[in-house]
Amino acid sequence: MDFSLTLSYETLKDLPEARALFALFADLPAGATEELLEAVLGEGWLEAVAALRRRSLLQDDRGRYTMLVPVREFAARTRTEAGEPLRGRLDKYLEGLAWHWGGDDRQWIPDDGTAVRRLTAELPNLHVALDRAAERGDAAFVARVTGSLNRFYAFSLVGAEAKQRLAAGARAARTAGDPWREAHCLQSLGEVHRIVAEYPQARAQYEEALPLCREVQDRLGEANCLQSLGRVHQMLAEYPQARKQYEDALRLYQEIGSRYDIAGTFSCLGLLCMAEGDMQEAVRQMEAAADLCESIGVTHLMEACRAQAEAWRGEP
Repeated sequence: MDFSLTLSYETLKDLPEARALFALFADLPAGATEELLEAVLGEGWLEAVAALRRRSLLQDDRGRYTMLVPVREFAARTRTEAGEPLRGRLDKYLEGLAWHWGGDDRQWIPDDGTAVRRLTAELPNLHVALDRAAERGDAAFVARVTGSLNRFYAFSLVGAEAKQRLAAGARAARTAGDPWREAHCLQSLGEVHRIVAEYPQARAQYEEALPLCREVQDRLGEANCLQSLGRVHQMLAEYPQARKQYEDALRLYQEIGSRYDIAGTFSCLGLLCMAEGDMQEAVRQMEAAADLCESIGVTHLMEACRAQAEAWRGEP
């Protein structure tokens, strides 16, 4: 196999762009979309892809160009310093993609399902880029990309890998002197712990993130930490403490004017009232959450809140 790949690679000696792309695929375990290839290679990407496909070094897998693992391992041995500019453009593209789908509320809030699908498809490539950045000591890049992915990890990749990536992101942000991203990574790490019922660990992360948010005057981040602490108290049946945290968070959200988060806090208060046995107030809070979701066009959450309120109406 190695001999066959060597022969195929040697036929690319007069095609520098194809050779460069071949080496680049060592850093693309998830393959590449046309958008990615055009961003990295420019107008010559199509000819380079065609050259690799003619030699069976690349496949078109339902809209993504992919490389078999043995071929990608061979490609890794062809990497040289001459390919660094391409890898730099690849990192820039992946960083922008992580921000667009993970960090930008305008994409995440209205349609987190599409955002999760896009990030999931690109995640192996993003992780390779993060690992390369860590190897070269680029803490700022690790902090920026992990900071963009923090909600995705807590929403869609709960488990050991999410914990490892978020902890590494928080350390990188601390090294880079970026308390805002450090706080966001810590809060999402707390979310992962909370979801898997590791409540003491979750509380510790939220409490570490909270003063960092206050330090950089991130009132939204502060409110998020307070709401998350309320959820931990609620899961531990510490209802008075939970209510105080929710009310403090709600006050901040209202001052900021974040209707999406106000709706989320109404939902949390509804669940708390249900746990306390006040079904009438639980329905009222959940309906308020649904009305706000409807007003900002977040229909999937509106429907979920209305369905929950309707279910509670039948409770004694």
